[in-house]
Amino acid sequence: MKAHFFLIITVLSVLLLSGLALADPIELKLEKTNITLKMGEQISIPIKITSTLNFTPQTITLYSEPAIHNEWLGIDKSQIELAPNKTKENATITIFASNDIGRFSFNIVAENKNAPDVRSVAKLNVLSIPPDSFLVTDFSAQKEGSEARFSIELRTVDTKTANILVELANDQNSVVKSINLSKEINNKDRITDSIDLSNMIAGNYTLTLKVLGTKHVRTYKLEISKLDNINQTRAVAQTSFLGEDVIVYITNKGNKEETNIKIHEEAPKSAIVTLFSNGTRIADRGDNAVYEFTIQKLGPGETVSLSYRIENWLIVIEIAVAVIILIILAVLFTTRASKPLIKKKHIKRGTNSFTVVVEVKAPKTRGLGEVKIRDWVPALGKIHDTHGGVKPTVREAYNGTEILWDVGNLKSGDHRIFSYSVAASVPTMRLPKAYMDFLDGKKRSRLYSNEEIVGQ
Repeated sequence: MKAHFFLIITVLSVLLLSGLALADPIELKLEKTNITLKMGEQISIPIKITSTLNFTPQTITLYSEPAIHNEWLGIDKSQIELAPNKTKENATITIFASNDIGRFSFNIVAENKNAPDVRSVAKLNVLSIPPDSFLVTDFSAQKEGSEARFSIELRTVDTKTANILVELANDQNSVVKSINLSKEINNKDRITDSIDLSNMIAGNYTLTLKVLGTKHVRTYKLEISKLDNINQTRAVAQTSFLGEDVIVYITNKGNKEETNIKIHEEAPKSAIVTLFSNGTRIADRGDNAVYEFTIQKLGPGETVSLSYRIENWLIVIEIAVAVIILIILAVLFTTRASKPLIKKKHIKRGTNSFTVVVEVKAPKTRGLGEVKIRDWVPALGKIHDTHGGVKPTVREAYNGTEILWDVGNLKSGDHRIFSYSVAASVPTMRLPKAYMDFLDGKKRSRLYSNEEIVGQ
């Protein structure tokens, strides 16, 4: 009986010692082990520390493992005195979400100060999220030529779609251009794009990027310099042989409004010019007249036109007159070329001494037959000598002297000159007309020369 009692006592003692050996001297429990905080927020978590030792007090030290910056963790009691077999429930740890986002895990350690191997560990998982779904980690913008380039870097937890509104506003805060961008952000990514500045009016502008659904706004100030660029082109349409319509297109390819633009056009002074647009003739330049048109106002990208008509009637009249003159000259030349000619003149040789010349021409178009030339010298003059290839017959009478040349036939265009010397008894003497008898084809004709007064 006694042996049986001692056996029971022995078994119970072994079981009690085994239980004490298996139990942790310290037990640490966190009220929450998984928490989510917005960046910058904090939360206090109650903790419970229990001593399973019933024979000695313990001094417990609380810390994180691995060690983290104080911005993440705050402990209101870094050391806790724990009585044997007692539990502390009035301690807390405070978790701060720092200026970073992501998933973080820490071990909160309760350790016996005097026996570091005596410890209890509780794992804490923290999810730090951006206050507005995204965190802007970088932004840059720059004006390059005719566009403004920009780049924005976003971070988030896991994967989210970022929608960005890009606006360009003038110095009156009126939005003049806008674009919408969308991109899926996986933890961290960058959005880069540009906005076109061509055809923009000169001035100061603000480029604004808004991450929709958040409070994130980034701005960039830029200036568009003044650019003068007035382009002018002409189109000419022929309305008739005598006239043409001219249309001039003026385009403002600059980036500022232009006023009081002067356009100058030239047209021949001899032309009739009809202005369809408001304009005026202001000057002459050589053979041209200068016309001036004024455009009161022309905005960037705008085009206006002006037009006028040129009619060259006066030029045509001048050409017609010239043609008529040429025709008359041609007729005269043709007429003279088709008619025979006899002409008389004299050359003074001395006092009351003269040489008389009779010139004969056959038509250029035909010859003449049986040509005879007769001249007469009054009694106041006396013939001394004759000249020329054909010797004349000279007949004297009481009232004067007759000279007769029997030339014969003349070929077309033949030119003959006959002359004789005369001595006059008076200072001035009238010589009558000479004449030429000839056969023109089958027709007998006579042609007279001019009279000649010698001594004048």
